[in-house]
Amino acid sequence: LAVSQRTRIWPSVVDDQPGTTTPGTAPLRSVAAGDLRIDLFAPNGSVRQGTSHLIVEFRSTSSGELVDVGSVRAGIAMNMPGMPMAGKAEVSPESRGRYRVTTQVGMAGTWRLTLEWSGPAGQDSQVVEVDAQ
Repeated sequence: LAVSQRTRIWPSVVDDQPGTTTPGTAPLRSVAAGDLRIDLFAPNGSVRQGTSHLIVEFRSTSSGELVDVGSVRAGIAMNMPGMPMAGKAEVSPESRGRYRVTTQVGMAGTWRLTLEWSGPAGQDSQVVEVDAQ
């Protein structure tokens, strides 16, 4: 597969074929939300303490094609007993159904990335747990 010139992510994610990534590039996490599958990719295979750049893809569960979900917002937090900790998450669109999420977390551990979207695919939200190292 050839990498599209529009790809600004990293060379392992292909921008021109539905449901494709280069061999060996598996999502960090995949979750279902209704008729959508949400795939989360990390260039180093994990979220890191400090700043990480992630790619979130919204795909049709039936066809595997990227789906335009419209406006996407994200938040990230760690649930610690008696002391919830918030991080930062900024979203920018990459292409139809694909978004770059830049996170900043203060410590290693399990974080909950909340994704909210509103647009042609409806309005919904989903939590994806990620382990920061």
